Amino acid sequence: MWLNGIPIWRSLTLPLVAGLLAVCVGTASADPGVSSADALSQEDIAREREALLQLMSAARSPVASVAVEIDVTGAATLGAAEAPVVLVEFADYECGFCRRHQFTVMPPLIEEYLDTGRVQYVFLEFPAVDRNPQALSAANAARCAGDQGKYQEMRESLYRNPYSLDAAGLVAQGNALGLEPAAYTACIEAFAHEETIRAHMALGQQLGVRGTPFFFLGQPGDDDGRVHVHRRIAGAQPLELFRTEIDVALKAQGTLPPHAGGLSQGPR
Repeated sequence: MWLNGIPIWRSLTLPLVAGLLAVCVGTASADPGVSSADALSQEDIAREREALLQLMSAARSPVASVAVEIDVTGAATLGAAEAPVVLVEFADYECGFCRRHQFTVMPPLIEEYLDTGRVQYVFLEFPAVDRNPQALSAANAARCAGDQGKYQEMRESLYRNPYSLDAAGLVAQGNALGLEPAAYTACIEAFAHEETIRAHMALGQQLGVRGTPFFFLGQPGDDDGRVHVHRRIAGAQPLELFRTEIDVALKAQGTLPPHAGGLSQGPR
């Protein structure tokens, strides 16, 4: 049976699983020609079923061991490049769970792990373009601000102003941050970073990302822009879960976690 063009099993079950997992579910299609209004083929339904099964599996445990490499060349980062542990986040600026993570979990992570040189945080864009029509523009605006050295400031501004993501709102946020207006406006109007953003989306799909926020934890490669991932974390999980996972990763690299010897003891 179908409801508003969507199979009832999907319309009922996906939000339930998403709620358990604390993720914003959507299809971050890397193909700009794909429309959510298109009728689902049997192949589409099979893919949706597989995605649902993956989400249900993840809902039982938001953390799992993985063994993959992620190329994060050119991505926005925060924290020391030489940090022994890397945390990669796929996020969507119209995702409420991403917003919650940004304002509740990120501040202590920055204080305890990034500011002390233990963790580098990497930001990859994963706008759910079928559900969140302004998410792609917002991701582009963040990277346009990054061109002027203010990615983090724009990132926070976008999350604080979820109802100002239209063209006028993005321009106003850029002005409030003191960005050079001509260059910034030209960048957002031209969607200058769309190719990079869609590459992030395609990468996320390859890695099994089905909602946001979604995280991968690992170690940096040998100056090749790659992260050797050993754990994935699905959803906006509590701070203590991130602390536990990061501390285990730090110990594996021979670095004291902040809670083992005090914040004054950094990487060694």
